[in-house]
Formats: sequence, structure tokens, C-alpha cells
Amino acid sequence: MSEASPWEDPKAFLASFEQVATVCQWPRGEWTARLRPALSRGVEEAFQTLEDRDQEDYGKVKAAILRGEALRTEKQRQHFRQFCCHKVGDPGRLYSQLHQLCLQWLRPERHTKEQIVELLILEQFLASLPSDLQSWIWAGGPETCSQAVALVEDFLRSQQDPKPGRWQKLEDSVSSVTYILKYKYINISRCW
Repeated sequence: MSEASPWEDPKAFLASFEQVATVCQWPRGEWTARLRPALSRGVEEAFQTLEDRDQEDYGKVKAAILRGEALRTEKQRQHFRQFCCHKVGDPGRLYSQLHQLCLQWLRPERHTKEQIVELLILEQFLASLPSDLQSWIWAGGPETCSQAVALVEDFLRSQQDPKPGRWQKLEDSVSSVTYILKYKYINISRCW
């Protein structure tokens, strides 16, 4: 069995790195130089997207790495969702491909059942929103349903003259998801 790369979970790896840097009392200006040798190929690509002066700023490096991880996850989600079979030759192989795409996206070795359920509900919640609002919410980078709901609520509050009907349906949708998260989500996780 191959050893897992520390970069399989960039957020956790960076949090650990920051703890070590703090305990060792490394000057923040040195963090990027100390992190750089540990970068994996995929993470190095995110690093290389930065301008030279930004490659020395740990905050910008961290943001680029996390943005790269979010893009990778979204790309894997799209591969799974857009999988299509033009000709059924070998149903077992077809199933195997779809299964592998799903595992690459959801990463059950890294996420709990509750996190996977949260991810699926978040995806469906965002898909149920009007298309112009979806991109606005995605730009906010919600990682949980609660964050997405808060972004939609903020958006609705910012609307001075909402169009009747359309936004009422959206408010009803937000209320439904909030109810599910507060009262039914716990029951779902107990079923597993």
C-alpha cells in the first residue's frame, strides 16, 4: 500500500505547517521558503501561477494553493456529473469508470459520511438557485450548506427592490434548506 501524500488535504497540511512554523518561531517572511521544498507537483503548479513578488507572500501562496485545490475538486465533480455513455459495451467497465470518478470527487478516504452528505446537499442547493445567483454564491466560496445559505440570505438582504415571485421562491428554498440542516440533517447522518 502506497504512503499517502501530505498534500492530499492541502488545507490540513497548511494548518499543520503553520502550527510548526509558529512553534518553531520562524519569521513569517521565511514561511514560503520553508514550504517550497515540500510542494507536490500539483501544488507547485498553483504556486507558479503567482507573480514573482507574490511567491514570497505566504498569505498569497496559501490562497493560491487553496484556490487550486477548490478548482481541482470542482473539475472532478464536473467529470463525474458530465460522465456520459455513448455506447454500452461493457457495463462492468462503465460502472467501474463512474465509481472511480465519484471516488476522486468525494474522496471518502478523506471525508466523513457527514461531510459527503453536506457536499451533496450543497451541490443540489446551489443547482436549485437561479443561474445568475449561482455564480455569485460560488464566488463566495461556500464550503458548507450553512455558508451557502448565509450568502443567499446576504444577497436577498442586499436586494432593494426584489422582483416579486422569483425571489420569493428563492426565499422559500433557503428556508427549506435551513430547516433540513437544522432538523433533518442529524437524522440522515444517524442512518449511516
